[in-house]
Amino acid sequence: MRNFLQISAFLMLLCTQANGQTESFVNLNSLDVELYAFPPLYQISYSRLVPMTEKHKMSFGLGIGHVIHELKFEETAFTITPQWNFLYGLKHHIELGIGGVIVPEYRESFLVLRIGYRFQKPQSRYLFKFGLNNMYMPDFLGSPMIIPIPTAGFGFRF
Repeated sequence: MRNFLQISAFLMLLCTQANGQTESFVNLNSLDVELYAFPPLYQISYSRLVPMTEKHKMSFGLGIGHVIHELKFEETAFTITPQWNFLYGLKHHIELGIGGVIVPEYRESFLVLRIGYRFQKPQSRYLFKFGLNNMYMPDFLGSPMIIPIPTAGFGFRF
């Protein structure tokens, strides 16, 4: 996970130095709330949009969340969720990304591959998104498993 964070920081620095920002994009920062279907998880994330061309964008973010343990519903934990997404579109975006879910309390981390839809107009202060996060769990009930998790979220851009 440490290598993922280092690579993400390097790519973000590279993109901010060499991007072709269009003047039509404002409000490049966002705060959003996202809900996961399983395990019951909600997160609050900060992300930065990096326009590369008018239709191609990257988004880097970090969130904190609260999760209910998938087998023992009385146990809960806080999570850290780094993410890196590629967006394609003008106001209707296809969103492809990679990220992670780090659960410090249980000393666990999981890789997440995301595919989704994001509605985000260039001049708007709001965004709406939904998608499918495919979480790789190396030891789920004794064997590795990829679990598709539906998500939905909304956010405020500033």
